[in-house]
Amino acid sequence: MHYSLVDLGHMRQPSLQHFVTGNDSRLLGPIVRINPEELSIRDSKCYDELYVAGSVRPTDRYEGFVSGVVDFEGSHLATTAHELHRKGRKPLEPYFSRNGITRLEPMVADLVKRLIVGRFDALKGTGTVVRLDHAFTAFSGDVISRLCIEDPPNLVDDPEFAPWWFNLFHSGIVSLPLLMGVPWLIQ
Repeated sequence: MHYSLVDLGHMRQPSLQHFVTGNDSRLLGPIVRINPEELSIRDSKCYDELYVAGSVRPTDRYEGFVSGVVDFEGSHLATTAHELHRKGRKPLEPYFSRNGITRLEPMVADLVKRLIVGRFDALKGTGTVVRLDHAFTAFSGDVISRLCIEDPPNLVDDPEFAPWWFNLFHSGIVSLPLLMGVPWLIQ
């Protein structure tokens, strides 16, 4: 059995974009339709027009993204319908409200102090190379783990800022385009 990693079935005719590269792409305008479901946006001013809040224009999530990224059918993460996603989001709203964030501020401030004063200041002048992507991913992991588990791992305290934690997320993120194109790999 043979599978093509590039599905060209949606292309009835090659578009001009397939033949335009580099600086010539500006000839196509700020928004280019890649296929019936996807746009390429080259001008950030266009985002506010296309991506609006649900109260302005209810918009369903892109089915191709959900089916190729997650295998949690029926979960909040995999919900595509706007109204259903909105209902699933309701229980999470207290965590992202102004009061919810204000309650978290002391914990986040403590972690910032541990990262900046505790770790970065200790490394200053030592000649040690610090991978900032590792450091800030460790910081994010510490914030999230303090919200979710009783005994957090303190990733910021790892001598190399827990590169395994960074690699876990990085490998998932760089796999997204492939998984979106061939969702059957995870199903």
